[in-house]
Amino acid sequence: MPIRPDAPPTLDTAAAARAETAARFNATRGPRAISTAPPLDAVADIRERQRAVLTATFPAWTITYGTDLFGGLTWIAELRDAPSLELATAGVERRVQRGDPIELMTALTWQIETASRRF
Repeated sequence: MPIRPDAPPTLDTAAAARAETAARFNATRGPRAISTAPPLDAVADIRERQRAVLTATFPAWTITYGTDLFGGLTWIAELRDAPSLELATAGVERRVQRGDPIELMTALTWQIETASRRF
């Protein structure tokens, strides 16, 4: 409903003006135009920061991320050098794969703790 220019300003006319402006704005942008998801480059930047933190925290491991067979994100850590027989016996794995960086950090911390208790 258009607002008459000669109408006295009231709360109803102000609300109607806001509704009319919003309706015109949304009509040109479409129902799905406003997204709350971060831009893809921001997500990639966050992942690279997480990878950098993991690499700095666990320098003996090469940290990467990618997609698994089902298209889900997976984080992988591989030891730069093969584990010795003692480390392998202690339970240290050459390759650790988890679904997110926090799970990977937890698994690598457990690997280091397990190895340090043995030696």
